[in-house]
Amino acid sequence: MVYDAQGRAVGPLAFFAGVVGVYIAIDGEPVFVIVDHKRIGPSQYSASEYEWVGYPSVGYASADCSGSVLVPLSASPTPSIAVRDGVDVTVYTAVEGYSGNVHVWSLRQTDGSGATSCSPTPYDQGSLYWAVRSTYPLTQRHPEPLRIVF
Repeated sequence: MVYDAQGRAVGPLAFFAGVVGVYIAIDGEPVFVIVDHKRIGPSQYSASEYEWVGYPSVGYASADCSGSVLVPLSASPTPSIAVRDGVDVTVYTAVEGYSGNVHVWSLRQTDGSGATSCSPTPYDQGSLYWAVRSTYPLTQRHPEPLRIVF
């Protein structure tokens, strides 16, 4: 079972698409959010504390990573993306069905140390993305560090 920093059960630890995490119901839809050991240094991880994993590459319709996040084809039953901004993690879920002309012209990359950079894409990657349907303030509802109890 995965527990948040306030001792509340988030849900059972699960395995989906080759990674471990937990299913959370967002707007009545199952969303899989990845969990991993909490980073405590450049190449150091806690043995007993865990954190929500944000996607390392986030797409935007602008050329400078501004505006709304777009949701990629993801490892979740409901397409979603967890985005880490410092200590805050927000989950964005996709609209159902076709979302129109979605264009991705820049990607915000986050490296292993947590540093971010923005780079324009050489071509539109929009066919692999959806518009956002809803946002879920993950760390506000389930604060870190997380614990996993077997």
